[in-house]
Amino acid sequence: MGKRIAIFVMHRVALICITVGSAIAIAVPALADPNIAAANAAMAAVVQRAKAPGAGFAVGDGGRIVDVKGFGYADVAARTPVGPDTMFALASCSKPITAMAIMKLVEERKVTLETPAFAFLGIRSVTDPRAAAITIENLLNHSSGLPHDVAANTDDPMNTAHAAAGAHLQFAPGTQQAYSNAGFNVLGAVIEKASGMRYSDFVEANVFRPAGVTRFGMLESPSVIPGQAVRYGKNGRPVVNGRGEGGTPAGGWILSPSDIVRVLMAYDAGKIVSPASRAAMLAPPVAPLRLRSNGSAFGLGWDVVLRSGGDPNAVFYGKNGGIQGTSTWIEHRPDGIDFAAFYNGGNGSGAHRPGLTGVERALDGR
Repeated sequence: MGKRIAIFVMHRVALICITVGSAIAIAVPALADPNIAAANAAMAAVVQRAKAPGAGFAVGDGGRIVDVKGFGYADVAARTPVGPDTMFALASCSKPITAMAIMKLVEERKVTLETPAFAFLGIRSVTDPRAAAITIENLLNHSSGLPHDVAANTDDPMNTAHAAAGAHLQFAPGTQQAYSNAGFNVLGAVIEKASGMRYSDFVEANVFRPAGVTRFGMLESPSVIPGQAVRYGKNGRPVVNGRGEGGTPAGGWILSPSDIVRVLMAYDAGKIVSPASRAAMLAPPVAPLRLRSNGSAFGLGWDVVLRSGGDPNAVFYGKNGGIQGTSTWIEHRPDGIDFAAFYNGGNGSGAHRPGLTGVERALDGR
């Protein structure tokens, strides 16, 4: 999962560079119907370039799933193909799910974006005095100053919260931005404290259920998730699910591409959080935080938020993820199309460089 993002724009294409040296090409679309056949052909080429054992692809438009396509194998040894319901480890594409859950609690007035996170959790002792000022908003937009990860037993978000309270900050909260898995696992503890529910139960009731999603799993689960694509490492060997991969709030959910697109469509339609909460999640940063050079920025839970021209409703937002044996990308386009591309191994080029330019152009109808 990347630590920072830099974006460069030339004409109609934005190139998002992730710290691991990968990149995602984003074409700002023309308003046209998606060309599904062309998108599937372009996606097949991406999977081949990525040398991925398998991949899943789903597209949503107008509030409905308009395409679900599997490529290659969910299980190479068993020759099981990727099907329409095959689930993949989301990695950091889990973060928007956590952000939506937090915004639901904001709407319920259980917390505010200005709530100091550690004090709310009852953690009064912090190693770095500046950490006492970390707000929930700082955690959501990566401006907390917390390091990328902290050593903790991630099956309990409070363990991460206590470990994070013992960390030295990279900068004063709210002054800069640096990607932090630790911050999102602290948000998992906030969700449990504010709701009185387990993090996973609150997400199921308030994010998945409104979206009509009933099949999901977590990397922390002690057993194999039925219907999950086997993850394959760079050496081609299967990777076993485990707790030490960022924690569920930051990167541990397992869903199918079509189900995460259902989440995006429900989010767009105001079924998960209110339009006002969605607008807050996509709002420009407040000084001293700044837009990137092309006008894009971190959102609350999103890697990149980019507006097309002067239309405040024509907004692009997206998120990528990657851990051993999985690469993921989810995207909402200014014309309202949502899509997801997930891979169970390979070299990462499907969610990273050279990116999904051909897929996006096909969805634009070009």
